This record gives sequence, structure tokens and C-alpha cells, in this order.
Amino acid sequence: MKDCINSVVNQTYQPDEYIIMDDASTDESPVIIKDYENKIPYLKGIYREENKGVNYNINQGFKTAKNDYIMFLASDDIWEPTLIEEYVKSIEKNKDAGMCTCQTKVLDVETGEETLMYLPQQIPDGYLNHKQARDYIYKYGTWFCGNTVLFKRKEAIACGAYQEDLETFADGYLYLKMALKYGVITVKKPLSTLRSHINTYSSEIKRDLKKLEEIKIAALIYMRNNNDFDEVFINRWESRWKYQYFLAVIAKNTKFLPQPIRWFSERLGFIYYCWFDVKLQFLTKIKNFSTH
Repeated sequence: MKDCINSVVNQTYQPDEYIIMDDASTDESPVIIKDYENKIPYLKGIYREENKGVNYNINQGFKTAKNDYIMFLASDDIWEPTLIEEYVKSIEKNKDAGMCTCQTKVLDVETGEETLMYLPQQIPDGYLNHKQARDYIYKYGTWFCGNTVLFKRKEAIACGAYQEDLETFADGYLYLKMALKYGVITVKKPLSTLRSHINTYSSEIKRDLKKLEEIKIAALIYMRNNNDFDEVFINRWESRWKYQYFLAVIAKNTKFLPQPIRWFSERLGFIYYCWFDVKLQFLTKIKNFSTH
């Protein structure tokens, strides 16, 4: 936790306020936070007696913060010292963007190995307006990682902030809404580090087929009730979600599958769900055009 806080308070460009949410911790976290409160006048701790979950706390962060931009960071992740400085430079050139993001490194806590996060699509560099963002996401998928995303705060609140019933996709849904409505900036540098754990809440849901189906249904309802999502985009997103479901099936049966078969299955699924369906939809468009 101290590494996380230090990586924020030691930024080369200082934010106006720090807010730390303690969600009914049972360890020494409250003591650590209060120590930082005593040292840093613009750092505020919020302490809960009952655990409310990450999405609830993030929504409270949107409401509690007072400035134009806001970022969230989990207690075991860290930022590079120049992250905010790099973001400010990019935002000053592209003030219409609703969010800013960058690449991230992944630290495997079991092995100590650090790698650049693998994303199965190209990564843009610079500003994409809302139309460009829509087309880019449609073609390649999303490249946003939660420990890197800076929001325009009021615009994010206007978009509904985190829909808590979407659970582990609450962040992903807001990223999509913000990108498709306001555009997005990407700083193509690894300015953050995500610590990877096997038994996190998000990892558990990624293996829970029933929960994934519930999240998909809820997300589709939100998308179809929002004008920023056209039907073609929704169909494309749903196809990619099938790929997530496919990976969940593999993850659920990992102990029964030899590593070479698992590797081959993952790549085969990617080729079909994240590439081949683009070609199928293109052919469908031609067919529909020819019948009118």
C-alpha cells in the first residue's frame, strides 16, 4: 500500500487533492492512511465501517472529488513518476477528450516477472475523437486498463459513472461510453504497473460462467438504451464477449487441459471471435445492401 501511495504523492506534476478510501480494512491500512493525512495537508482519508466494494467506493470518489479530472488506483498498483505530467501535456493539446490512458506493465506477484500488458489489438497513439474511437474500438477492441485511466469527472458522472450491477465490467462500460461520446487520448508509454494476483475478485468472475452471462445481459440492456452505441457496434461487442466467455471455459477447465492444448485453443478463439467476425459482418453488410 505504501508503494502505491508514494507513487502518487511523488509525481513530478502534483494533483490538487488525494482521496484514499478505506473500505473497512482489517489490517493496518487505516493507521498508514492517517499517517499520510498528518504529513500531507491535501490528502484526505475516508474510512468505512462496512465493506461496500470497489464500484461503490469509486462512485463515492466521483462525488467527493472537487476537481475537473480524476483517476483511481488500486492499493497494490503503482504509477511512474511522470504519469500525470505526461497526461497534462496531452490534455492541454486535446481538451475535448473525455479520458486519457496509457500502457501498463504487469507484475506477476508469484514469479516476480514484469511484462508489458499483452492486449490482442493494436494500440493507438495520441487523440481519437468520438467517431475515430468508435471505429478503432470496433476494429481492434479496447486497450484501457483501470490503473491508467484519467476521466473528466463531470462528464463521467453525466455518463452514469460506474453501473454497480455490471460488477467487474462497470469500469469497461464507462470507458466505452466516455470514448464513444467524448473521445480518448492514449499516451503510448508504460507509465503504470499492475500487480497480477491469481485469486482476485475479477479473476474469480472471469472463471464464473453464470456471472459472466449475467453481466453480458445487463451490459446489453444498458447499451441498447444508450444512443452512443449503434446496433452494429453492439453486435461486435457481444461477439468479443463470447471470446471472454470462451476464455472462461478454458480457465475453468485449466487443470484438465494440457498447456499446449490450452495455448492453441486460446489462439484459435482469438482468431475467430476477435478477427474473423469482422469479415463476417462486412460480408453481411454487402448482402444486406444488395437486397435493397
